[in-house]
Amino acid sequence: MRDCVIGLAVVGAQLAAATAIITAGVIGYEGAAYATPSVTEDNEHWDCRTMGNQICGSTNPQRVPAGRYQDGTLIEPWPVVSLEAVR
Repeated sequence: MRDCVIGLAVVGAQLAAATAIITAGVIGYEGAAYATPSVTEDNEHWDCRTMGNQICGSTNPQRVPAGRYQDGTLIEPWPVVSLEAVR
């Protein structure tokens, strides 16, 4: 009788493990189907003020001042050089 109970416990544990693996697989598969696409620097939705290294160049699509940003706030502007100063 004791061997039968131990055998049922082992089978129950194996069934629980298999159910967990199947459930994780289904959830993982479903999550992958609805994954959010990543936004890269060349994408129109990229915001140099809040994404990546948070440095905006002088020709950024948001048309914000060039410089280094932190959480969307300009903390280190790049110097502006006019063409008149170069002549």
